[in-house]
Amino acid sequence: MVGGEPSLNYIRYDEIDDVVASTELLSLITPLLAAEPALWKWAIIAAQNGLQGAIVCALHDGMGVSVLNDKSARAVLNWHQEREARIRKNDWLTSLRY
Repeated sequence: MVGGEPSLNYIRYDEIDDVVASTELLSLITPLLAAEPALWKWAIIAAQNGLQGAIVCALHDGMGVSVLNDKSARAVLNWHQEREARIRKNDWLTSLRY
């Protein structure tokens, strides 16, 4: 990171896109396995990656903390709470509701 901002020189996937991409790869190479046994490596990787991504999607709780360890989950929740407190403090319209 430069200046606290993430680099833009990489590709980002969310969990759903990753499951779809892995499943599509698996569907493309499965018919070729009999003729090209070396493709089994990629079939296994795609299947494992798709299954892991599907499990993450199933466990996803909206904030993404259920798949984190306790320390990381607490850090994310604290960040959200601090952010919400700053927004409430700086937003006069929101402060009218509380």
